[in-house]
Amino acid sequence: MSEHYEDDKSRAAKASFYHAYFSLKNILIGSYIVLSILVISIFAVVTSKVTEQIITEKENRAVINSLRNIDDRITLKLDNYGTVMNSLAYSESTQTLLKQASELSNQRQLELVNEVYYRMNEVNVTNTEINAIQLMDLSGKKYTLNNGNYYMEGLMDNYFESPLYDQVRSLNGGLFIDYSGAYSRDTNNLTLYRTINELRGTRPIGVIAMSIKKQALGSILFQDSDLPLTSLIDISGITVIDAQKELQGTESAISFNSFTDIASSFQTPLYGDNYFITYLKNKHYDYTLVNRAPIGSIYQDVAFIKKVNFYLILFNLLVVVIIAVFLSRTLVKPINELIGLMNRVRQGNLNIKMTNPPLNEIGILANNFNEMVTTLRNSVPLRKEQLIGKLLLGRTADSGLLQQAKELGLPAFDSAHGVAVVEINDRSNIDASGVSIDDVEILLQSELAAIHSSALLHILDARRVIMIVHGEDEDIVPYLHKMLNEQKNIPVTIGVGRFYASAEHIHESYLEALDALNYKHLFDRNGMIYINDIQAYVYSYEQLDVLEDGIVHAVKYMKEEELLSMIDKLFITFKEQFVSKEAMNRTIVNTYLKIFKLMSDRGIDLFGSEQSNIQVPSINNIHLHAGAHELKREFAAFLQSATRLIEERREKRMNETIAGAIEIIQSRYADNDLSAGNIAKELHISENYFSKLFKHETGVNFSQYVTTVRMEAAEKLLRQTGNKIGEIALQVGYNDANYFSLCFKGAFGVSPGKYREKQGN
Repeated sequence: MSEHYEDDKSRAAKASFYHAYFSLKNILIGSYIVLSILVISIFAVVTSKVTEQIITEKENRAVINSLRNIDDRITLKLDNYGTVMNSLAYSESTQTLLKQASELSNQRQLELVNEVYYRMNEVNVTNTEINAIQLMDLSGKKYTLNNGNYYMEGLMDNYFESPLYDQVRSLNGGLFIDYSGAYSRDTNNLTLYRTINELRGTRPIGVIAMSIKKQALGSILFQDSDLPLTSLIDISGITVIDAQKELQGTESAISFNSFTDIASSFQTPLYGDNYFITYLKNKHYDYTLVNRAPIGSIYQDVAFIKKVNFYLILFNLLVVVIIAVFLSRTLVKPINELIGLMNRVRQGNLNIKMTNPPLNEIGILANNFNEMVTTLRNSVPLRKEQLIGKLLLGRTADSGLLQQAKELGLPAFDSAHGVAVVEINDRSNIDASGVSIDDVEILLQSELAAIHSSALLHILDARRVIMIVHGEDEDIVPYLHKMLNEQKNIPVTIGVGRFYASAEHIHESYLEALDALNYKHLFDRNGMIYINDIQAYVYSYEQLDVLEDGIVHAVKYMKEEELLSMIDKLFITFKEQFVSKEAMNRTIVNTYLKIFKLMSDRGIDLFGSEQSNIQVPSINNIHLHAGAHELKREFAAFLQSATRLIEERREKRMNETIAGAIEIIQSRYADNDLSAGNIAKELHISENYFSKLFKHETGVNFSQYVTTVRMEAAEKLLRQTGNKIGEIALQVGYNDANYFSLCFKGAFGVSPGKYREKQGN
């Protein structure tokens, strides 16, 4: 009985124990505790993983942003070098040197090289960064421009025989950069190459190379202290610039095949440790920026978070909520604010910044963001100038060009635009009054703002300003021309190109405007020249030669009325056929030389004391005349003076007997029986004495003089009448038309029929 009682008591105790520990309350509490621990554990694990991803992404973005800052500075620096090379390649001196070097004297070549060297220093960005610049024409002749004490002898050695020739040529004026020194055989320097094309075409006429110190880009690359292990790797996988100097010029230990995107990251074993690799590719200049950081340093924050999460299991859900709220305030809110600011920057708002950034990694991103916005805001004027330069040079194929114009507040260029070039005349007067090309630009900018015009301005050189004008504002060009010339008393000529409907034709309009200015010598001084008013004639040099000979003939035979007529005809021909200034000057110089020879043959010393009242023109200064009117005035004055000198000399040397003989010849040249003997009888002197006296006084024998008179009469009949050649021969004293034609060709170089054709009769 007692045994049964003990068993019952034992069973009751066990039941009480099970009831105490497995009651619903305890189960709920235990379940709650277990669930809380489970939730917190899962939260801790998930938080650790998410935190790892966030920190990794954060580190990646921070490094990418820093690399982008570096890339922007390097790209800007290389663009500046490209601008230097572009300015040199399209300077008039370089074009002349490479196209006409074989025709130039050594002195002129030296002057052009010095002029290009001066231009290099004038446009150079930083003198200490550029070692040397070399030009080479297609024949392999080199012109070296040393910057300071630097010099590189082998910059272009074996250029034509190396693969470098094809690579540079294929870019058609674009930059090719030898980062690793494979071609220049110098690992301490970068070398930039590009072809030089003709100013208005794509035909290559030479090549230009520029040697740059690698430390110039290295200083940009490593000025960021938070990127100590950054490298620049070229397209062939060679480390060009590296924080560890011993790696420079060697093949990169990072697989180049991994660089698949423009910007990305990956992990890889390197130098016996795991590294986090972040890279940014620059396709424009074919290089990649690579930053490497040990995985341990990247995940230090992750390990700390994991440790904190381990202790979080000991806390209740309230702590979890507090931590969540804390994380929300310290991480999510600043990130959202930063993302919002970035979106506003994308929309073109550069007048913003993140205030009161947190004192953590997000604060670093915020500071970098603020610096980036400041850099962008400061670079807007430069970017505008670069974009306008691309439009003028025809580089409209660049991706995003119109979008860049929109972001910079420039017109969309999706409608008609044209180019006008404003050129200042009389620089000596302008300089004396203190007006520079910058002053002219300010005047134009102020006037355009006052009339709310969207026209763009770009200074080309010390004398010219370029205007890109919308088609609807075409009328402002003559308005601005009048404002400068009349209101501001600044003498300018404006060349205007055609208006085109798309941006890719702005380059053509620019070239047309420059071409129009080439004809300003034919138009009114300080005028406007539209390319539509210029007609491209293929003028005949033979026709100009005939006019030259006509002028010399009129001077020779003292026919002042005919001389003035021929001068008018010559300058009318210049204008009607739009003869270039070079061809016009050549014609004037040739005429002067023929007149000088004629005067010398007549024994007249133009430079002697007797002729001190005669203004002898300077051939060297012909090109200095601003226009055809001024040149014509000086030209006519000298020729009239030369005519009067010849006439005075003739009157001094001609005695009455010969004067009488000449009068007989002039009145009876049509008589085929006219002879020295007949005239000698009429003058009552012997034929032998008459011939000698005639030769002495006139400088030619009797028969030559008669032939000359007859040829002059024949030439006049050919120009003024439609008589047949045989009739004209009889009218001037020749019974044989064939003999007449032979004499005429001997005098004028062409037959009578061809001479009449040239005169248009």
